[in-house]
Amino acid sequence: MYSFFLTLNGVSKNLRLLYQKHRVKKFSSTFIYNTPKTRGWTGFYANFRSYFRIVVKSFSGFRGIKKLSYFPAFHRAEFLYRKKWNTDIFDKMPEYEKNLSSYFVIKSVKNGALSSKKDIVKLFSNQFVLLLIYAVFLILLPIFSVGSQELNEIKGSRNQKPEKLKGSINTNLNEFGISLTDSGNVLYFYSKRENSIYTDLYKSTRVGDKWQQGEEIENLNSNYDDQSPFILNQEKGIIFSSNRDGSIEFQLSNGKIGVSRDLYFSKKIDSSWIKPIALPRTVNTEEIEENPFLFGNRLYFTRYPFGQVSEADIFVSVYRNKTWEKTTSLPDPINTVYSEIAATISRDGKTIYFSSNRPGGFGGYDLYKSTLLANGDFSEPINLGPDINTAGDEAFYLEAADGSTFYFCRRSGHDYDVYSIVSNPFQELEKGKSISLDSIHFALGSYEILEDSFPILENLNSYLRENPGIKIRIIGHTDLNGDYQDNIILSHNRANAVKDYLVRKGIDSGRIVTDGKGSSEPIVPRKDPKTDYKNRRTEFQIVSP
Repeated sequence: MYSFFLTLNGVSKNLRLLYQKHRVKKFSSTFIYNTPKTRGWTGFYANFRSYFRIVVKSFSGFRGIKKLSYFPAFHRAEFLYRKKWNTDIFDKMPEYEKNLSSYFVIKSVKNGALSSKKDIVKLFSNQFVLLLIYAVFLILLPIFSVGSQELNEIKGSRNQKPEKLKGSINTNLNEFGISLTDSGNVLYFYSKRENSIYTDLYKSTRVGDKWQQGEEIENLNSNYDDQSPFILNQEKGIIFSSNRDGSIEFQLSNGKIGVSRDLYFSKKIDSSWIKPIALPRTVNTEEIEENPFLFGNRLYFTRYPFGQVSEADIFVSVYRNKTWEKTTSLPDPINTVYSEIAATISRDGKTIYFSSNRPGGFGGYDLYKSTLLANGDFSEPINLGPDINTAGDEAFYLEAADGSTFYFCRRSGHDYDVYSIVSNPFQELEKGKSISLDSIHFALGSYEILEDSFPILENLNSYLRENPGIKIRIIGHTDLNGDYQDNIILSHNRANAVKDYLVRKGIDSGRIVTDGKGSSEPIVPRKDPKTDYKNRRTEFQIVSP
């Protein structure tokens, strides 16, 4: 078995060398598939996944160069080839044929159709061993652990399967560019509905576990495209993208006038949105600006040249001294020569999520995450894996206030829908360590658990049922406001309220002990309405076995 994995590792290295030596070259009507960079076992799996798709589709009568457009690597290869050689990717360049004919290729014939089954078999005969290894690898992958952190991330073992949101929010049209309120009960998005030639802003409200049909946002939509809303300040402010009157105009190469999509801001006064105003020229340009996400004083957004989303990158602007500073592009490894869009930030500010069509993914646009390191750099992005990413497109990964529910958009056919997935943080609990959550909410000055806390408590309930030998300690904490002794009592009562919830769900009360620390152990050692929520938290520890 060990020799088998050594063989796989050798093949993975060969694929890496192939990628580095030959990038997007074309000869004799033959397309070289742009194999992704390999990164350990994850990269190996992604390489053969992409390669196997092409071969199987070819044997299944997958004919016509148009069909190749389903592969994101083909799109990118075509773009890079034209940019480098100033010629079409299917023009003949026989000087490459001699050196490259033994690599992964797809032959084309007259009018761009794939060759016959017989020719395909002949073409890939020298790759039969690789396909056989791939098949064996797929069989053994779920059984053997190869000790790769990246592969463990891709497995997504902490997550349930994504589900479409319940209710009538999703339609047979696009629901895209989502933004979630702090309460988690209102979702903003944009869509182009029937009988409309423009995209508009909508919002949907959750009632119970069902999301209501989207309703247009009055006073914000125009007779132009209004897109990608970001809601803030408990629905008192909004940033969105639009090409409405007042957006920056410029001259196209054909002499016509183009209108960029710029970022706009509006605030709500007396329950009505005021006329949106464009952000300054330090943010808005002649290019497209969209997908805003504000975290603290940092505004993240997508920018790309007019009509060229394949060149999209993620930018950031900082708000200081009542003005937006000049934008900067996020560095490698976030932005690449491929397309990166729709950045979002985790609640603790330590993780950035974004969507990209870079090689090594599972389909078109995949969701990735990267961690902000202590030196200010970003870690190497990690694909969120097959639980999240599919052969379609995924974007806009949002963390809800409960810290365990995430929302995102997925296109599996012609339109985008909104999905959610629940991650169980209690799976990380180890004896001697603790998890501290500010996502269990109580009524003000009370120990009544609010309804938006139930999902995270259900995760804890599931964890305790799956691990019947474990006992836990629940510790309540308050902020620094109010009387010290009153806060001690309140924190005890809140910890007991969580215990009572679990006991009602069937957990043995003997497995749970409680404690209350009041305001004696603050995370933020000061009173501040913006950070008090960090001190109002519930802590969980394993006390046995």
